[in-house]
Amino acid sequence: MSNILVLTDRIPPEHSATGRLIYHIARELGKTQTVFLVCLCDAVSDAGETSLHICPVVSRYGKYRALTKKAAAARGVQKLFYKIWYHLYYRYAKKKGLSDVFSHRKALMRQCCRLMRAHNVGTIISSSNPFENQMIAHAVWKKHPSAKWYPYMMDSSRNNAVRAVPETVEKQLFSHAEKIVIVPAILFDQNFCGDYADKICVLDLPIVPVQTHDVHRDDGKVRLIYAGLFYPEIRSPEHLFRLLEKLPENYELEVYGGGCQDIVKIYRQELGERLRVNGFVSPAVLNEKTAESDILVNIGNTILNQVSSKVYDLVACGKPILNFYQNAQDISLEHVKEYPLLGVFEYRTAEDNANAIVSFCETNKGKALSYEEATGSMQDKRLSAVAQRLSKILNLEEEQ
Repeated sequence: MSNILVLTDRIPPEHSATGRLIYHIARELGKTQTVFLVCLCDAVSDAGETSLHICPVVSRYGKYRALTKKAAAARGVQKLFYKIWYHLYYRYAKKKGLSDVFSHRKALMRQCCRLMRAHNVGTIISSSNPFENQMIAHAVWKKHPSAKWYPYMMDSSRNNAVRAVPETVEKQLFSHAEKIVIVPAILFDQNFCGDYADKICVLDLPIVPVQTHDVHRDDGKVRLIYAGLFYPEIRSPEHLFRLLEKLPENYELEVYGGGCQDIVKIYRQELGERLRVNGFVSPAVLNEKTAESDILVNIGNTILNQVSSKVYDLVACGKPILNFYQNAQDISLEHVKEYPLLGVFEYRTAEDNANAIVSFCETNKGKALSYEEATGSMQDKRLSAVAQRLSKILNLEEEQ
């Protein structure tokens, strides 16, 4: 039986939604197959009792990044001067002729090729984003054309406001793919799906179990949590902050993530302690904060061919969810519409529905569901079910 090589970005405990999901899928596949997970990482998670082998790559760029972080932390100014220290080290590295920030591409490719040669790898899975993982996987496949290559697209590479990829580059690569695995949101990209109609396989994102615990408070506060990035045109924080202004004084909002700093700064001054904005934290810390919350917040995107993976993270937590949509066809709503503790509101008019939102929060605060209860009507989206579906796409079950 041939083995599997999976190429992804950063996996836990580092921050990458794609890397985290692929890591958990690889663990599930590792229960029945030998899987080699190649990732760009400084620290990695435990593979557990599986046949998953985690093979991290730390590039020169990664080493400078780690050095910068360590230097800033040692001086107690990590948050304030991180970027300054980064540029200082980057300029020093450039002066010394060691500034190849793309060196990780070569490092990842070398690691993949070494594993291909040494471990009878017959299947390559490469996840996006970033799309450059597909470029690396294609280069590896060219050196080992007897293997079957499956690009796994968790985000559209076209019409992407942040990571657009030329179609000529994409087509040149994907002409060699065995199948192209996509998440349901990419079905909205009809040009993409039309170009690869004979290769497309749709695979939903998995709902990954998380370890949560209930925290009972008696401080009279109602705590809302939003975790994720803000984008001016795709997912702005302004309507959420306007809503908070209309909610009772005992309602507080904690934000974990980043983006739209100008808007955030204005509302932090206006709302004071009712709005607490934090940077990124580890999944473990975020789970602790989630346990202390009453209501979780999800904001759908304005565009349709990308969907935030965190909506499934919220479901796994089992807490009440305020789901705000910005498009009537919002696929994240389609994902979670059967979740028992769900409140759905139009985002741009959220402040006009403050009374209804308060009613939802007061009715559902303090409630919590187990993973089995939360996913009872979405069993096909559980991690185990998604991994089994991927096995069928890869024809692994036939090999067994």
